[in-house]
Amino acid sequence: MKISKNLDVTESTFKSPIETKWPENNVVTVRHYRASDKFAVVVLPQRGGGYNIAPVIASYLATNGISAYEVETPLSGRRRPKEKTIDELISNVDEFKQMFHQAITEVRGVLDFVTEREIGICGISLGAMYASIVYGVDSRVSSACLVMAAGNLAGIVFDSDDRFAKYLRAYLDKEGITKEQLKTELKDIEPCTYVNPDKGRNLLMVNGLHDKYLPIEFAKELALAWKHGESMLFNGGHNSAILRIPCILPRILEHYQRTLV
Repeated sequence: MKISKNLDVTESTFKSPIETKWPENNVVTVRHYRASDKFAVVVLPQRGGGYNIAPVIASYLATNGISAYEVETPLSGRRRPKEKTIDELISNVDEFKQMFHQAITEVRGVLDFVTEREIGICGISLGAMYASIVYGVDSRVSSACLVMAAGNLAGIVFDSDDRFAKYLRAYLDKEGITKEQLKTELKDIEPCTYVNPDKGRNLLMVNGLHDKYLPIEFAKELALAWKHGESMLFNGGHNSAILRIPCILPRILEHYQRTLV
């Protein structure tokens, strides 16, 4: 796995079209890794976890001739207020939904400025759920790779070991909101709502067989909704994906080389 140290990277910012109560969260940073006039992939990061795979993927693609746009999504990277945890930033279902709406709106705004002709999208974890929605609804995106994505947000909230999911469960229990009620409430941000099976052949999903944050049954639910996608499974959990990067990156690259035509 080789990544060049001499990449052509430019950084720009713009004001989010959806304003939140956190000033830091209202400024979007985009890093453009220029490598091609024809091909580009928009890369969306995971929510947290102490490391960020997105710049690694963007750098690897650019090293191998595919431009990349790394987008800081809501409440990630520099957009998260200092010393604030996600459960301090999102206190209810409406704010959770706003985070999704903000991310999708911003990413589609970034697509307006992409200069390359063939566009793919790649997301990691929460970023992969955003990416799945954008891929489903935006005709400008012709290929997608979803790393540790899943469908059925309500099921994930009630079954995941993720700290934020546990926080939301406590909130829902306090408010007396059932899983079925939550499923209805989250329908307009549910990745499975926006699948486009006609684009499924150009989809790759990468998941861990023992993921306790996004259990494999929910990954399968999203894959089945897309119908025609390819799957790469690794023997590990959510946070072990970073250890599989040497195997995952070449598979992602091959996918875009084959589908961005």
